[in-house]
Amino acid sequence: MNSLKQSTIKNVAFKMKGSMLTTMIMQLYTTDLSVLSRQLQKTVQTAPSLFKDVPLVLDLQYLDDQQQTIDWQACLKLLNKQGLKTIGFNTNSTEISQQIPKHSLPSLTLAQKNPTNKDRSCERSEPRSYPVVGQAR
Repeated sequence: MNSLKQSTIKNVAFKMKGSMLTTMIMQLYTTDLSVLSRQLQKTVQTAPSLFKDVPLVLDLQYLDDQQQTIDWQACLKLLNKQGLKTIGFNTNSTEISQQIPKHSLPSLTLAQKNPTNKDRSCERSEPRSYPVVGQAR
């Protein structure tokens, strides 16, 4: 190691760097852990290496108000058992936000595709007709 690197290492304890991280996002639609377990097991079996030790963000904003009670410890254990490493969560619910910090997961803000925060990729929109400028009516 050259002397410049050695002197830099001796005087600096660490260095912070920005980076992009590829994560998987699980949009949770139910708090029923038996349903979640069955579907997750089937999904992971299709490509086990894809899910092994993958960082996961739980997107909880799609849960209905009445579904906000969940055994988070059991949920995280279930995800971990399938190889998923939960690194955080996203929600608009104050109630859920207050429950999760007990499990040491940070609240993360996900980039939005559109301002309404709903996935509309499956919605079918009706074609619109626009008048052509200069066209006689």
